[in-house]
Amino acid sequence: MIKALTGVDADRLPEEKRRGLTIDLGFAYLPVQRGEPIGFVDVPGHERFVHNMLCGVVGIDAVVLVVAADDGPMPQTREHVAILDLLGIRVGAIVITKIDLVSEERLAEADQEVQGLVRSTSLAELPVFQVSAVSGLGVIELRRYLEELSLDIPMRPSTGNFRLAVDRSFLLKGTGLVVTGTVFSGETAVGDSARALIANAEVRIRSIHSQNRESTKARAGQRCALSLAGPGTRNIARGDWIVGAPWMKPSTRLDGLLRVVAQETAPLLHWSPVHLHIGASDVMARVAVLEGCEIAPGASRFVQLLTEEPVAATYGDRFIVRDQNARRTIGGGRIIDILPRQRRKNLARLDYLYAMDSEDDEIALAQVLAARPDDCTVEDFVANRNLSPAQRSRLFGTDTLRIIDGSDRQYAMTLERWSALQVQVLSVIQRLQRESPATVLNREHIFNAADVRLPPPVTVAILDELVNRGQLIRRGSSYQTPLHQHSLQPELEAARQAVVAFLARSRQPCSTTEIAAEVHVESGSLGQVLRLAANRGELLQVCKSRYVHLEALAKLAAVVEEIARNRADGAVPTPEFKLKSELGRNKSIEILELFDRMRFTRRVRDQRVVIQPFRKATAEYCRDHAREGNRNRGALGLQIR
Repeated sequence: MIKALTGVDADRLPEEKRRGLTIDLGFAYLPVQRGEPIGFVDVPGHERFVHNMLCGVVGIDAVVLVVAADDGPMPQTREHVAILDLLGIRVGAIVITKIDLVSEERLAEADQEVQGLVRSTSLAELPVFQVSAVSGLGVIELRRYLEELSLDIPMRPSTGNFRLAVDRSFLLKGTGLVVTGTVFSGETAVGDSARALIANAEVRIRSIHSQNRESTKARAGQRCALSLAGPGTRNIARGDWIVGAPWMKPSTRLDGLLRVVAQETAPLLHWSPVHLHIGASDVMARVAVLEGCEIAPGASRFVQLLTEEPVAATYGDRFIVRDQNARRTIGGGRIIDILPRQRRKNLARLDYLYAMDSEDDEIALAQVLAARPDDCTVEDFVANRNLSPAQRSRLFGTDTLRIIDGSDRQYAMTLERWSALQVQVLSVIQRLQRESPATVLNREHIFNAADVRLPPPVTVAILDELVNRGQLIRRGSSYQTPLHQHSLQPELEAARQAVVAFLARSRQPCSTTEIAAEVHVESGSLGQVLRLAANRGELLQVCKSRYVHLEALAKLAAVVEEIARNRADGAVPTPEFKLKSELGRNKSIEILELFDRMRFTRRVRDQRVVIQPFRKATAEYCRDHAREGNRNRGALGLQIR
């Protein structure tokens, strides 16, 4: 029938011609007077080659379902109809062929069988054509309908990043590796760089054949052949993806919505092994049911698919699952999240999947921000939705969102949520100050008391903005409101001031014994005074029983930097530091070891090298140890070890 429509015999393999049946995918094109040629993917009908059929139906716009009038619908026909229904194909035609071989009565009977087969599926409204490929009866009417249908099908928008599902790869003499497939999204051009996801190979597009003619570009909805150049092209095979975005990655874990076909006789159980067909790939996987422990025939549930081999997908990609022995189709659905977290059956996870499941990116983002108000990562959302840089800027560049920069990612939050968190943080700080005026409030303590779980960059950004607006004051690693008198009991506050003044005068590390003797503080209270002064950024603990004033430590760091500058190798020998710092041997070693812990220096054999500015090292060290101190000592704050 394909040959009658296009003049092209899509059965290209000798075995196909010998046996008179389609085994692998075949391709043909029908030129039309208006618009682009119609591309046909001839898929096998035999039940043993359904896995090849599934490679061919990915990304199609319309279907021509062919049923022989003499045989009628076969078991594989029923499976093909179920697959098309699961993929949501609603456009095309049903063709009853070989009508020259049967009587009128048998033809009417075959027509009724076909109508009954598709009645409750997405193919129910498709027109039926009666055709003889041998005599040509009905071929002209079918061709005319397909030409008109191709004009009615809207062109797919070329948004998103380029993605082509590879269904065939071969070497062509004088050209090199050629891959064919359907472009799912985006566009590319000759000379562009791309990447084969599964083969993890960087490639360059040397030439493009689009819709059976040479072209300079390929875009969403087209069937294309790409000639590729690159060192890793030999590993590219069916099931791979050629993509344009460098950050795209394959995965072995996908969340989606799975519907079990109504014809199944038993429910699909949690952790069932299946064949997963997605794109043009066929891999073994497990189905983890996220709602309950099974999926009844005809029902849909959220699942997590755990694959034995890496696969690639983005939101909305359709998939099919067949049984472990690849004998029947169990169900299918669409991908919702390509970056799922731990497989937890909880309402928060389901709420997130419900929120993400919208074809409109703006609606999905609004729903995700409502379902996960404190943990929406820009990069994860962009990867899930396959958004281009322009789409990302448009979606996240609005004045209704607050974007917080982290070290390797950005976080998005509505302005309403951002303002509410700031009000909550201020309220918590004020409450804690009333309850315990002497408490040192660092970042972790504040947000633990607020019972808010936020990524660290977000908590830092909230406090920084409150400080910049003058609503908070930062002292070292601690925070307080401007009107709060952060004090201890009068005698202990006096002791703190005396301790800090003594260490400032000393200009070198002093032991707790020396401090206690000078300031006359009880040993039980001295530890609290020293910790408070350290949290305020006034002192730093050198070792278990020795402290130093930060100004004195900065002067010692200047000695280290001077020695490093004046030596050709940039090294700082311990004896030279001991001599120029005028410290004893033990104190010199303790200070240098502190500098190593602060990542101001690094020890290389018996010498040190400077690895970053002292001010930066001090800020990072105090911040990290404030976090550790809060975990170890609660509200008392920092204890540097």
